[in-house]
Amino acid sequence: SLSDIDALMEGLPLHETHISFAVASSVAPLLAMLVAHADNRGIPRGKLSGALNNNPLVTLIAENWVVFSPRASLRLMLDVLKFCRQHLPQVNPLTFQMYSCRERGANAVQELAYGFAAAIDVSRAAVAAGMSFDDFAQGFVFFYSLDSNFFEEIAKLRAARRVWAKLAREQFGATNPKSTRLRIHCNTAGSSL
Repeated sequence: SLSDIDALMEGLPLHETHISFAVASSVAPLLAMLVAHADNRGIPRGKLSGALNNNPLVTLIAENWVVFSPRASLRLMLDVLKFCRQHLPQVNPLTFQMYSCRERGANAVQELAYGFAAAIDVSRAAVAAGMSFDDFAQGFVFFYSLDSNFFEEIAKLRAARRVWAKLAREQFGATNPKSTRLRIHCNTAGSSL
C-alpha cells in the first residue's frame, strides 16, 4: 500500500537514490506507489532514477510462472515503458533478466538468444504502438549471469554487444548511438559459486 511505501521511503533522498525493482509482475503497482510517494513529497518525477525488471514475459521463461497472460503482460510492459519515457526519463523501464534462465540450465548462447528474442518482441510491439525505438531502447538493460568459464563469458558479452548493435540498426533503424549500446548488468553465477 502507499502507506507502506511511505514508511519504507521515509527519510530517503529519492532525488539522489537509484531505486531498482526486481519483481517483474509487481513492477507497475510498485512504480505507481513510488511515483505517488514522490509526488506527495514534492519530488519532481524527472529526478527519480532507477531500473525496473518490468518483463513478465521473461519470468515465464526463467521462472515458469506468470501472473497475467503473455498478451496482457506485454500490454502492461508497454504501458510502463511509455509512462517512463514520458515522465521518468532517468528510470530504465525494462530489464531483460536472463540470469534466471542461466541458473535453470540455459547455456551462454541460449541465455543471449532468450534475451534478444524478448527484446525484439517488445521492440516490435512498442514500435507498432507508435513509440520511437531510438527513444525507448536506450532505457533497456540486459541482465546476464557470469559463469566460471572466464573466456566463454568474455566472448558472450562481446558478442552480445555486437549482436544488439546490429539488431538495433538493421531491424529497427536505430540512428542514436545510445539505443545501439547494450547496457549490461551481470551477477556471478550462483550455480557455479
